[in-house]
Amino acid sequence: MIIVSQSEEEIINFDLVAEIVVAGKSIVITNSIMKFSGQEIGTYSSEQRAKEVLNEIIKKLTNCVIYDVYQMPKE
Repeated sequence: MIIVSQSEEEIINFDLVAEIVVAGKSIVITNSIMKFSGQEIGTYSSEQRAKEVLNEIIKKLTNCVIYDVYQMPKE
């Protein structure tokens, strides 16, 4: 699956993601190859909204076909 960042300036290949975490109001990924951390891919109005978006990603992954794309919501 591919995730498009909230800013629409980055495309993330989910196969290379080690983890996705809610960090306050943001969603942050860690890359499994370079082991960098803290790449923010979306920021929301509240921590609760960030958790909802994380759950949307999980739902998309469970129904994923090879070329699915998840667009990070603006809000």
